[in-house]
Amino acid sequence: MKTLLLGAGLVLAAGCGEKQEAPAGASAPTATPTTKPTATLAEAPADSPGATESTGVRIAREELVKIKAALAAGTAAGMECAGAQGALKRDTSDAGKPLKAELEQVCGYDVPLLAVTTATKQAEDARAANPTKQPLSECYSAEYELALKVLEPRHAADAKVMAVKDRWAKVCPAK
Repeated sequence: MKTLLLGAGLVLAAGCGEKQEAPAGASAPTATPTTKPTATLAEAPADSPGATESTGVRIAREELVKIKAALAAGTAAGMECAGAQGALKRDTSDAGKPLKAELEQVCGYDVPLLAVTTATKQAEDARAANPTKQPLSECYSAEYELALKVLEPRHAADAKVMAVKDRWAKVCPAK
């Protein structure tokens, strides 16, 4: 996230102050701004979300939309979760509390459950293609292990988590 913001800042800084070529016989070129001035938080309309939300809440809300879209598409969203949770880390506003709770559900259960389910499916497919191969490289999945570390402290007794762990154990015996 910091790299992305830093990169965007460098691009903006590089674009500001560019000089335009003046037509022949015209006066010396002048610097022209490349972006329009933006309204500050204080200038934002009172009914807009930006008027009452901190930057962290706004960023987390935007990331949550991306996370939910990734989940709907069946793709991983771990980086987006890290960005959203990081944006809210220091936020103590009332606006951030329900968002933190929703992120806890989505990033603490839905996203890691999708990751372990996907890794298990990949291992099952690999085992079906190579029934006698030992060791099966898909059984050494960092995605599975990391997602399980997120799930187990709070959701070890969850039926879905237990079912996917059982499927994994059938395909990938204990090491």
